Amino acid sequence: MINIMSSKYWLITALVFLGISPAPVHSDLSEGSESIVITSEGQWEKLWDGPKLMVWQRWLTLNHQRDVRQRKCQMALKASLDEVVSLISDHRRATRWMSMVDTVELLGRSGNTWYTLAHYNMPWPLRNKLLASRLKLKTLIEGHMAVVEVQSDNSRLKNCDNVNDFGSFHGKWVIIDLGNELCFAEFTAFSTSTPLFPRWLQDPVVDRAFMNTMQQFSKVVQGGG
Repeated sequence: MINIMSSKYWLITALVFLGISPAPVHSDLSEGSESIVITSEGQWEKLWDGPKLMVWQRWLTLNHQRDVRQRKCQMALKASLDEVVSLISDHRRATRWMSMVDTVELLGRSGNTWYTLAHYNMPWPLRNKLLASRLKLKTLIEGHMAVVEVQSDNSRLKNCDNVNDFGSFHGKWVIIDLGNELCFAEFTAFSTSTPLFPRWLQDPVVDRAFMNTMQQFSKVVQGGG
C-alpha cells in the first residue's frame, strides 16, 4: 500500500501529471533586440536527492553556439497552492528565502503581472548585482495548478546602468496542488551570461546559492524561517 505522506509518492504523482518539459528544443526566448533560441538540450543530471527536495542541472545550447547551465529544483511541500503562490508573489518576504539578496523592490503591478528589482550581495570575487524582473502568474487548472514565469525586464527602470548586466534571466515556477494541503513545486532557471571567472571558481558559488534558496523557500513556505 502506497503511503500518501511519502515524498517520493508526491514527486512521482506530480511528475506524471506535469510531464516535466520545462522548455522544448528551439524555444524562442528572445527579448528586445536580443535573439535567444534554445537549439539543443542536454540530459538532466541529479545533483541532490533529499527526502523532499531534488536538484538537477543540464546544459542548454543557445543559438547553436553558446552553452549555459540550467538548474532545476523539485520540492514536495506541506502547504497549499495558494500559500506557495503567495510567497513567490510577495516581494516583502523575498529576502527570507532568496540567497544573497539584501532587498527586493516592487516596481509595479498590473493584474497577474508584477515587476521587481532585487539587490544581490555577492561574495568575493563576484561583484554585487541588480536583477530587474517581470513575473507573470498563470492559473492553468483552476485551484490545482499554477505557473509563474520570471523574465529579466528593465522596462520599469529609468536608469538601467549595471542592471541585468549578467545577461537575460529566464525562470519558471510550476506548482501543483495534490490535495490535503500538499503541493509539488518545480523551479527551473538559467541566464545567458558568459562567466566572468573560470567555471571551477564561479559555478560552486552559484550552485550553493541556488541550493540555499530552494531549501530556504521550502522551509519558509511550510511555516519555518
